[in-house]
Amino acid sequence: MATRAQFLDGTYGSAWNTTKRSFEKLEIWRNEVNFATLAAAINDVYQMLQIPADTWILHSWLRVLAACGTGVSGDLGYGTDTDKWGQFLSLNTVQVISGQHQESSGGIIERGIAEPFHFSSADTIDLKLNKAATAGRVDVCAMVVRAT
Repeated sequence: MATRAQFLDGTYGSAWNTTKRSFEKLEIWRNEVNFATLAAAINDVYQMLQIPADTWILHSWLRVLAACGTGVSGDLGYGTDTDKWGQFLSLNTVQVISGQHQESSGGIIERGIAEPFHFSSADTIDLKLNKAATAGRVDVCAMVVRAT
């Protein structure tokens, strides 16, 4: 295989002008919502985690700590991608849910861990309910790296 180009002389993409950042630390952030204390209706959106600007989310998932009831599901995402980390996630069984999306035929497909996502401006990770919930507890988690 031939070398097509080298960028070691200060031109675009070279080692000399590459932007470098140091990372503070890897953290797992979490926040719990208790639907027994809320009047949670269909299509309600809960802003679960506040994400500061210039933050990388390596992955986000949920833990169902107490079942929410038959047929209750939710989407896990953020402002413009409301199901980035999961769509129609079943909240009616105590479990950890990561990377599942509903097919149009009704089956669940595993998408695995989504690629890391950079929040260039402040936003929130949201949980949107697809059915009213009068019981249950859910923990939304995210693996986070902040750049300095």
